[in-house]
Amino acid sequence: MKTLLVNALGRGFDFEDVEIATPIGREVLVNVQASGLCHTDLLFATYDIVPTPAVLGHEVAGIVAAVGPDVAQFRVGDHVVGSLAQSCGACARCLTGRSFQCKHPESTLRKPADAPRLSRNGIGAFLEPRAILE
Repeated sequence: MKTLLVNALGRGFDFEDVEIATPIGREVLVNVQASGLCHTDLLFATYDIVPTPAVLGHEVAGIVAAVGPDVAQFRVGDHVVGSLAQSCGACARCLTGRSFQCKHPESTLRKPADAPRLSRNGIGAFLEPRAILE
């Protein structure tokens, strides 16, 4: 899959191939049709805020291509939008409509024993968008 990524600060974006893992758990794989490149992405690409390489573009619109086994709310073919907000879906804040204040956003991360979501030439060392949609 082609993606724009930042390999080094201040060098702009490179158009390269990356591998995308099959969704697990509550993950949803989206065939991105559009992605915003906002001021946050430009800051990340210019200043030492996040590690590189990094795949940016955390505001997306697209079509669900695959879902993890624990996903009940989305189906392949659904049109969706996603953002950087990570939410566990189970804490009091998530259950009362305040998922943007989730107490356990780290629960959306893959475990060290799991395959990385994104990799390049078999190496998974990317900062990546985590648009958990459920």
